[in-house]
Amino acid sequence: MSHSVLMNVDNIFLSNAKMALANMVEKDIDVGVPDININNGSILIISCLTALEAYVNKIYISQTNITCYDQLKFEGKLKTLHNMNSKEIDWGQDPYQTVRELISIRNWLVHFKDSFLGKFNPITFRIVNKEGKSIPVTKDPFEIFTKERCLRYYNETKSVMLDLAHLTNLDIYDYEFITTENFDFFTIG
Repeated sequence: MSHSVLMNVDNIFLSNAKMALANMVEKDIDVGVPDININNGSILIISCLTALEAYVNKIYISQTNITCYDQLKFEGKLKTLHNMNSKEIDWGQDPYQTVRELISIRNWLVHFKDSFLGKFNPITFRIVNKEGKSIPVTKDPFEIFTKERCLRYYNETKSVMLDLAHLTNLDIYDYEFITTENFDFFTIG
């Protein structure tokens, strides 16, 4: 007798995000954000969005008849699920505001959008332009990769996942891992 096996990518990547968060350290006033936080923060951000998108895709497969969902951009997938349930997303409020922030950071990390921050002036400890004047940084790694900020990213990702579970009337079995953080990488049935 054989059984089907499903790989739970949403569980795997949410687990990765949780482990990355556990490996982060508090911000050191003298050093700023340690390199370990930049490494683990990058893993956390990419893992949170991957977990969320895998979860959304799983909802499309199990709860809708839409077969071309994979052609939608990620925000479009979220908006479509809400519209199908006569709801609107408030992108200006958390947790969805954080989703937009995570997408922007992910694009910065993965697509090298705005990756050049400027030149560092070791005397003033600021990013400066060619003339030596301080310039605003569009993405500040010393703010993005703090443990406190990454904890917010992780928690807001879970909030969106729970919101979607309730929006689409998922069975508790399909979302209890979000609150219990007991991750099952495979489902055998």
